[in-house]
Amino acid sequence: MSTLSKEKATEIIFDLLFENFGDRKETTREYNGNKITIPGFPEELNLSMRFREDLGLDSLDLTELAMDAEEKYAEISGEKEIYFDADVLKSISTIEDAVDFFVQAVKEIKSMTPEEYKALIKERYNFSAMGLNEKEEAGTSGTSGVSNFNML
Repeated sequence: MSTLSKEKATEIIFDLLFENFGDRKETTREYNGNKITIPGFPEELNLSMRFREDLGLDSLDLTELAMDAEEKYAEISGEKEIYFDADVLKSISTIEDAVDFFVQAVKEIKSMTPEEYKALIKERYNFSAMGLNEKEEAGTSGTSGVSNFNML
């Protein structure tokens, strides 16, 4: 796969949303003494739907969706994973935002060599602040080009 079209990215995101959250029913929860109704998952999706308000997803759900999108890309392309910046994920509010972000991330990774991508990931993410330590692996040339990390 040389690029990822918006149509294909939309299909992937819709599939992942239904797979992960499609069976959710409307629920009511209490939060700080207030009752909050979380909507059930809709039968149909559109790009303008908002994750929180229309789909009832929270930040953990969005993180799960991003991780699944990363894995799905690696699966369909046969290439390295994409890493999403947590701060950018916080700014994504609609399905279309997620699709556009996914397409842009694929475009970015396709424009780099594995070494350039590894350097970008190291620059973009402070792994030691996350409690991770880069693990050197002997004889792994030709792999994804992104280092593995271990808990400190």
